Amino acid sequence: MRGERLALTLLLYLAVAFGLLAHVVFWGAGLAMLVMPRPWRRFWPILAAVAGLVLQSTVVWCAAYADLPGTRSYGWPSEVIPLVLLLAGLRRRHGRAAAELRRLAGIGLIAAAALAAMVWPLARAAKTLTTASLGSCDAADFAGGGRVLMEFARHDRSGFLGLTEVVRVLSVDNVFDFWLRMNHFTAAALIALNGAIFQLAPYQITGLLVTVILAAAVPVVFWMARALMGYGPWASAGVAALYAFSPLLWYAVYHAAMGQLLAAPGIALITWAGVAGWRRPLTFRQGASFAGLLAISYA
Repeated sequence: MRGERLALTLLLYLAVAFGLLAHVVFWGAGLAMLVMPRPWRRFWPILAAVAGLVLQSTVVWCAAYADLPGTRSYGWPSEVIPLVLLLAGLRRRHGRAAAELRRLAGIGLIAAAALAAMVWPLARAAKTLTTASLGSCDAADFAGGGRVLMEFARHDRSGFLGLTEVVRVLSVDNVFDFWLRMNHFTAAALIALNGAIFQLAPYQITGLLVTVILAAAVPVVFWMARALMGYGPWASAGVAALYAFSPLLWYAVYHAAMGQLLAAPGIALITWAGVAGWRRPLTFRQGASFAGLLAISYA
Protein backbone atom coordinates (compact mmCIF):
# COMPACT_ATOMS: atom_id res chain seq x y z
CA MET A 1 0.00 0.00 0.00
CA ARG A 2 2.77 2.41 0.89
CA GLY A 3 4.52 1.70 -2.42
CA GLU A 4 1.32 2.31 -4.37
CA ARG A 5 0.69 5.57 -2.53
CA LEU A 6 4.24 6.73 -3.22
CA ALA A 7 3.89 5.88 -6.91
CA LEU A 8 0.65 7.84 -7.20
CA THR A 9 2.13 10.80 -5.36
CA LEU A 10 5.19 10.74 -7.61
CA LEU A 11 3.01 10.66 -10.72
CA LEU A 12 1.04 13.64 -9.39
CA TYR A 13 4.22 15.61 -8.72
CA LEU A 14 5.70 14.75 -12.11
CA ALA A 15 2.49 15.67 -13.93
CA VAL A 16 2.32 19.08 -12.25
CA ALA A 17 6.06 19.78 -12.60
CA PHE A 18 6.17 18.98 -16.30
CA GLY A 19 2.88 20.78 -16.82
CA LEU A 20 4.39 23.90 -15.27
CA LEU A 21 7.51 23.58 -17.42
CA ALA A 22 5.44 23.12 -20.59
CA HIS A 23 3.34 26.14 -19.67
CA VAL A 24 6.44 28.28 -19.14
CA VAL A 25 7.92 27.16 -22.48
CA PHE A 26 4.61 27.92 -24.24
CA TRP A 27 4.74 31.44 -22.83
CA GLY A 28 8.32 31.98 -23.95
CA ALA A 29 8.68 30.16 -27.27
CA GLY A 30 7.25 32.88 -29.48
CA LEU A 31 9.06 35.64 -27.62
CA ALA A 32 12.34 33.74 -27.93
CA MET A 33 11.90 33.40 -31.70
CA LEU A 34 11.33 37.14 -31.97
CA VAL A 35 14.11 38.45 -29.73
CA MET A 36 17.00 36.03 -30.27
CA PRO A 37 19.78 38.12 -31.88
CA ARG A 38 19.93 37.85 -35.64
CA PRO A 39 23.16 35.84 -36.17
CA TRP A 40 21.98 33.17 -33.69
CA ARG A 41 18.24 33.22 -34.32
CA ARG A 42 18.03 29.51 -35.12
CA PHE A 43 19.09 28.77 -31.54
CA TRP A 44 15.98 30.39 -30.06
CA PRO A 45 15.00 27.25 -28.03
CA ILE A 46 17.76 27.96 -25.50
CA LEU A 47 15.89 31.13 -24.55
CA ALA A 48 12.31 29.80 -24.57
CA ALA A 49 11.84 28.80 -20.91
CA VAL A 50 13.64 31.83 -19.49
CA ALA A 51 11.64 34.13 -21.76
CA GLY A 52 8.46 32.46 -20.53
CA LEU A 53 9.32 33.21 -16.91
CA VAL A 54 10.02 36.83 -17.81
CA LEU A 55 6.83 37.29 -19.83
CA GLN A 56 4.63 35.77 -17.13
CA SER A 57 6.17 38.02 -14.49
CA THR A 58 5.82 41.09 -16.71
CA VAL A 59 2.14 40.41 -17.41
CA VAL A 60 1.39 40.13 -13.68
CA TRP A 61 3.39 43.33 -13.03
CA CYS A 62 1.43 45.29 -15.64
CA ALA A 63 -1.90 43.84 -14.51
CA ALA A 64 -1.13 44.73 -10.89
CA TYR A 65 -0.47 48.36 -11.76
CA ALA A 66 -3.60 48.34 -13.92
CA ASP A 67 -5.47 47.41 -10.71
CA LEU A 68 -6.92 44.18 -12.12
CA PRO A 69 -8.46 41.97 -9.41
CA GLY A 70 -5.89 39.17 -9.20
CA THR A 71 -4.62 36.52 -11.59
CA ARG A 72 -7.76 34.46 -11.10
CA SER A 73 -9.61 37.15 -13.05
CA TYR A 74 -7.18 37.53 -15.95
CA GLY A 75 -5.08 34.36 -15.94
CA TRP A 76 -6.85 32.54 -18.76
CA PRO A 77 -7.45 35.65 -20.92
CA SER A 78 -3.72 36.44 -20.65
CA GLU A 79 -2.93 33.16 -22.43
CA VAL A 80 -3.74 35.01 -25.64
CA ILE A 81 -0.47 36.97 -25.29
CA PRO A 82 1.95 34.03 -25.65
CA LEU A 83 -0.30 32.50 -28.32
CA VAL A 84 -0.08 35.63 -30.48
CA LEU A 85 3.69 35.81 -29.95
CA LEU A 86 4.03 32.13 -30.84
CA LEU A 87 2.14 32.58 -34.09
CA ALA A 88 4.27 35.63 -34.95
CA GLY A 89 7.44 33.70 -34.15
CA LEU A 90 6.43 30.70 -36.24
CA ARG A 91 5.69 33.02 -39.14
CA ARG A 92 9.17 34.52 -38.85
CA ARG A 93 10.86 31.10 -38.74
CA HIS A 94 9.13 30.04 -42.01
CA GLY A 95 8.53 26.43 -41.00
CA ARG A 96 12.01 25.87 -39.54
CA ALA A 97 10.99 26.00 -35.87
CA ALA A 98 10.39 22.26 -35.47
CA ALA A 99 13.79 21.34 -36.92
CA GLU A 100 15.48 23.98 -34.75
CA LEU A 101 13.74 22.56 -31.70
CA ARG A 102 14.85 19.01 -32.54
CA ARG A 103 18.44 20.18 -32.91
CA LEU A 104 18.51 21.03 -29.21
CA ALA A 105 16.33 18.16 -28.01
CA GLY A 106 19.26 16.59 -26.15
CA ILE A 107 19.55 19.61 -23.87
CA GLY A 108 15.83 19.44 -23.25
CA LEU A 109 16.22 15.81 -22.19
CA ILE A 110 18.93 16.80 -19.68
CA ALA A 111 16.66 19.47 -18.22
CA ALA A 112 13.73 17.02 -18.10
CA ALA A 113 15.83 14.35 -16.38
CA ALA A 114 17.02 16.86 -13.78
CA LEU A 115 13.46 18.04 -13.18
CA ALA A 116 12.25 14.48 -12.62
CA ALA A 117 15.16 13.73 -10.27
CA MET A 118 14.55 16.90 -8.23
CA VAL A 119 10.86 16.08 -7.87
CA TRP A 120 11.50 12.62 -6.41
CA PRO A 121 12.54 13.75 -2.87
CA LEU A 122 9.62 16.17 -2.71
CA ALA A 123 7.12 13.47 -3.65
CA ARG A 124 8.67 10.99 -1.25
CA ALA A 125 8.36 13.39 1.69
CA ALA A 126 4.68 14.23 1.16
CA LYS A 127 1.32 12.56 0.78
CA THR A 128 -0.04 15.15 -1.62
CA LEU A 129 1.02 18.34 -3.38
CA THR A 130 2.77 20.66 -0.96
CA THR A 131 6.00 22.63 -0.54
CA ALA A 132 8.94 21.60 1.64
CA SER A 133 12.03 23.59 2.56
CA LEU A 134 15.27 22.61 4.29
CA GLY A 135 15.01 25.62 6.55
CA SER A 136 14.47 28.85 4.61
CA CYS A 137 11.35 30.95 5.23
CA ASP A 138 11.32 32.16 1.62
CA ALA A 139 8.96 29.42 0.45
CA ALA A 140 6.26 30.71 2.81
CA ASP A 141 6.97 34.30 1.74
CA PHE A 142 6.62 33.42 -1.94
CA ALA A 143 3.40 31.49 -1.37
CA GLY A 144 1.95 34.35 0.68
CA GLY A 145 2.77 36.84 -2.06
CA GLY A 146 1.37 34.47 -4.65
CA ARG A 147 -1.95 34.37 -2.86
CA VAL A 148 -2.07 38.16 -2.58
CA LEU A 149 -1.39 38.59 -6.31
CA MET A 150 -3.82 35.79 -7.15
CA GLU A 151 -6.82 37.09 -5.22
CA PHE A 152 -6.57 40.87 -4.78
CA ALA A 153 -6.29 44.06 -6.77
CA ARG A 154 -3.65 46.60 -5.85
CA HIS A 155 -6.09 49.11 -4.40
CA ASP A 156 -8.45 46.59 -2.84
CA ARG A 157 -9.27 47.75 0.69
CA SER A 158 -11.87 45.12 1.53
CA GLY A 159 -11.28 42.59 4.26
CA PHE A 160 -8.28 41.99 6.48
CA LEU A 161 -5.66 42.58 3.83
CA GLY A 162 -6.92 46.08 3.12
CA LEU A 163 -6.81 47.49 6.62
CA THR A 164 -3.97 50.02 6.73
CA GLU A 165 -3.67 49.95 10.50
CA VAL A 166 -3.26 46.15 10.41
CA VAL A 167 -0.92 45.56 7.49
CA ARG A 168 1.21 48.69 7.29
CA VAL A 169 4.82 47.65 6.57
CA LEU A 170 7.52 50.31 6.65
CA SER A 171 7.10 52.44 3.49
CA VAL A 172 3.92 50.81 2.16
CA ASP A 173 0.40 50.93 3.52
CA ASN A 174 -0.91 47.59 2.33
CA VAL A 175 0.30 44.07 1.66
CA PHE A 176 -0.11 44.29 -2.11
CA ASP A 177 2.36 47.17 -2.50
CA PHE A 178 4.73 45.34 -0.19
CA TRP A 179 4.93 42.54 -2.75
CA LEU A 180 5.22 44.88 -5.70
CA ARG A 181 8.20 46.70 -4.20
CA MET A 182 10.34 43.87 -2.84
CA ASN A 183 12.64 41.36 -4.49
CA HIS A 184 10.17 38.50 -3.98
CA PHE A 185 7.76 39.89 -6.57
CA THR A 186 8.76 37.74 -9.55
CA ALA A 187 8.57 34.50 -7.59
CA ALA A 188 5.15 35.44 -6.20
CA ALA A 189 3.95 36.52 -9.67
CA LEU A 190 4.92 33.17 -11.21
CA ILE A 191 3.12 31.31 -8.43
CA ALA A 192 0.01 33.47 -8.82
CA LEU A 193 -0.31 33.13 -12.59
CA ASN A 194 0.47 29.42 -12.80
CA GLY A 195 -1.68 28.69 -9.77
CA ALA A 196 -4.61 30.43 -11.42
CA ILE A 197 -4.16 28.43 -14.64
CA PHE A 198 -3.68 25.04 -12.97
CA GLN A 199 -6.29 25.75 -10.27
CA LEU A 200 -3.80 25.02 -7.50
CA ALA A 201 -3.12 26.87 -4.27
CA PRO A 202 0.23 28.67 -3.94
CA TYR A 203 1.54 26.26 -1.29
CA GLN A 204 0.97 23.37 -3.71
CA ILE A 205 3.21 24.65 -6.51
CA THR A 206 5.84 26.85 -4.87
CA GLY A 207 8.35 24.04 -4.40
CA LEU A 208 7.75 22.62 -7.87
CA LEU A 209 8.21 26.01 -9.51
CA VAL A 210 11.69 26.22 -7.99
CA THR A 211 12.63 22.97 -9.76
CA VAL A 212 11.18 24.34 -13.01
CA ILE A 213 13.27 27.51 -12.70
CA LEU A 214 16.47 25.46 -12.41
CA ALA A 215 15.46 23.31 -15.39
CA ALA A 216 14.72 26.46 -17.42
CA ALA A 217 18.31 27.65 -16.97
CA VAL A 218 19.92 24.43 -18.25
CA PRO A 219 19.75 25.39 -21.98
CA VAL A 220 21.28 28.78 -21.15
CA VAL A 221 24.21 27.05 -19.43
CA PHE A 222 24.70 24.90 -22.53
CA TRP A 223 24.70 28.05 -24.65
CA MET A 224 27.27 29.74 -22.41
CA ALA A 225 29.62 26.77 -22.75
CA ARG A 226 29.04 26.53 -26.52
CA ALA A 227 28.95 30.17 -27.63
CA LEU A 228 30.99 31.88 -24.91
CA MET A 229 33.63 29.29 -23.99
CA GLY A 230 33.82 27.67 -27.42
CA TYR A 231 33.31 24.07 -26.25
CA GLY A 232 32.00 21.43 -28.61
CA PRO A 233 28.41 20.20 -28.41
CA TRP A 234 29.17 17.16 -26.25
CA ALA A 235 31.39 19.06 -23.84
CA SER A 236 28.79 21.83 -23.61
CA ALA A 237 26.10 19.25 -22.87
CA GLY A 238 28.37 17.90 -20.14
CA VAL A 239 28.67 21.36 -18.58
CA ALA A 240 24.88 21.75 -18.74
CA ALA A 241 24.46 18.36 -17.03
CA LEU A 242 26.88 19.38 -14.27
CA TYR A 243 24.75 22.45 -13.67
CA ALA A 244 21.48 20.51 -13.80
CA PHE A 245 22.61 17.89 -11.29
CA SER A 246 24.84 20.06 -9.11
CA PRO A 247 24.37 19.28 -5.37
CA LEU A 248 25.00 22.95 -4.62
CA LEU A 249 22.15 24.05 -6.88
CA TRP A 250 19.87 21.33 -5.58
CA TYR A 251 20.61 22.63 -2.09
CA ALA A 252 19.36 26.00 -3.32
CA VAL A 253 16.28 24.34 -4.83
CA TYR A 254 15.36 22.66 -1.57
CA HIS A 255 15.80 25.98 0.22
CA ALA A 256 13.35 27.52 -2.30
CA ALA A 257 15.98 30.03 -3.44
CA MET A 258 13.94 31.32 -6.39
CA GLY A 259 15.60 34.72 -6.57
CA GLN A 260 19.12 33.39 -6.98
CA LEU A 261 18.05 30.75 -9.49
CA LEU A 262 16.15 33.35 -11.51
CA ALA A 263 19.12 35.72 -11.50
CA ALA A 264 21.59 33.16 -12.86
CA PRO A 265 20.33 32.95 -16.49
CA GLY A 266 19.81 36.72 -16.59
CA ILE A 267 23.43 37.34 -15.61
CA ALA A 268 24.58 34.69 -18.08
CA LEU A 269 22.69 36.19 -21.01
CA ILE A 270 23.91 39.71 -20.28
CA THR A 271 27.47 38.38 -20.12
CA TRP A 272 27.10 36.55 -23.42
CA ALA A 273 25.62 39.62 -25.12
CA GLY A 274 28.54 41.76 -23.95
CA VAL A 275 31.19 39.26 -25.02
CA ALA A 276 29.50 38.60 -28.38
CA GLY A 277 29.49 42.31 -29.16
CA TRP A 278 33.14 42.63 -28.11
CA ARG A 279 34.41 39.64 -30.10
CA ARG A 280 33.02 40.55 -33.49
CA PRO A 281 32.20 43.92 -35.05
CA LEU A 282 28.44 44.16 -35.33
CA THR A 283 26.51 46.26 -37.76
CA PHE A 284 23.96 48.64 -36.28
CA ARG A 285 21.18 46.29 -37.28
CA GLN A 286 22.88 43.30 -35.64
CA GLY A 287 23.61 45.31 -32.50
CA ALA A 288 20.02 46.47 -32.29
CA SER A 289 18.90 42.82 -32.45
CA PHE A 290 20.37 42.37 -28.96
CA ALA A 291 17.84 44.83 -27.51
CA GLY A 292 15.17 42.20 -26.90
CA LEU A 293 17.61 39.78 -25.30
CA LEU A 294 18.94 42.51 -23.00
CA ALA A 295 15.40 43.53 -22.08
CA ILE A 296 14.60 39.94 -21.06
CA SER A 297 17.83 39.69 -19.06
CA TYR A 298 17.07 42.94 -17.27
CA ALA A 299 13.48 41.94 -16.54
